Amino acid sequence: MRKISAVGSNTGSGPRETLKIRERPYALWIGVLQSHKRPLDMLEISEALPEMDFIMVGAPSDKQIVDRLVTEKPPNLHYLGSVSDHLKEDLIRKCSVGVTTSVYEGFGWTPLEFLSAGKPAVAYPLRVFREVYGDLVSYVQNVAGFIRLLREFYSRGFRMKIDAEAVEKVQNRYDFARAASRFIDQLSLESLVIFATDLPSQDLLDGVLGFYLVEWQFWRSLLRTGICLQIYSNGTKFSSQFGIADRTLCVGRSLLLLKRHVYTLRQGATRLHRLVRKILYLSLLLLEPWYYVVAYIRNRKGVRTDFVLGGHPSTLFAAIVLKAIYGLRIAFLIHDAGFYRLIWESKSFAMRIHCLVFTYCLRYVDHVTVVSKATANEFSAFYQHREKIGLLWGE
Repeated sequence: MRKISAVGSNTGSGPRETLKIRERPYALWIGVLQSHKRPLDMLEISEALPEMDFIMVGAPSDKQIVDRLVTEKPPNLHYLGSVSDHLKEDLIRKCSVGVTTSVYEGFGWTPLEFLSAGKPAVAYPLRVFREVYGDLVSYVQNVAGFIRLLREFYSRGFRMKIDAEAVEKVQNRYDFARAASRFIDQLSLESLVIFATDLPSQDLLDGVLGFYLVEWQFWRSLLRTGICLQIYSNGTKFSSQFGIADRTLCVGRSLLLLKRHVYTLRQGATRLHRLVRKILYLSLLLLEPWYYVVAYIRNRKGVRTDFVLGGHPSTLFAAIVLKAIYGLRIAFLIHDAGFYRLIWESKSFAMRIHCLVFTYCLRYVDHVTVVSKATANEFSAFYQHREKIGLLWGE
């Protein structure tokens, strides 16, 4: 039997326990449990392939999805909830194949994690996956395609040759140092203030959170270029994880307690838990931008700059306020354009507020940086000022 240290039960936030699975091939699924990631596809896939195991890791963002996974999963499907980066890397190293069932991504880093470890990756043929990975990823059209291909891989003992040279080219092409230099050249920067988003603490939520990892690696790379840089952050987890806490000012420490309560109540089952969480989250939406504004005003002598970079609607709103006061220029980083589309039926009340704030503030942005050509094309479809759009990587 193989033992894997996993988070407790079905919420991803309980006590640590040991998961025992058989010594046989397993497929690994990584991602936040949200509808566009299609995690429930794994129920049908794993049920059709009882000869192998399936492990899923990721923050339990949607309680309904988590409940279905726990109650409907076959014996060979194991959901571990949020896991540490160390455990995630260990699972990737030992898995036989990586599976990504997402139907929408702005970039999609998970396939690169699998490929970099010499593991085959299977996914739906998203435009951005074609752009970034080309034929390195094996594409299928539907759940039946996943089942058919995984069964074929199993029959071959998962002995697929990964083109290491091609993977290295992808790694070099999407290098963060390259992205940082490109960004500085695009904006002719000598100094910069970043309004960053983060999680409250390292031990509160171990998670597979792609956009946090991308942003903080980018912030670190910007710092390494030698420009004068100051980061304002609403949390402490990733600033500590990436070793740049000394250049990061925590914005509104009193809000960290509020954020902790939000995360604690996220999987609350009672109606009262859900109501309290909504109230607290709405409070965060209203208060956070002003904490950034006050923090900048109080510390603006530390870094003299005329450019502020944000990557979240609340930070963008704060930057707009400071633009009105000090005439600052604003850059904004976008991971996926779909997040900001005004498709009300698919968004919660809080997300609608995010979209409205973003739509209003976007007209005042001086530069928009996107992470892929696919995202740039989607974003330019509803953004009038295409001349303001720049790519983090690529031409």
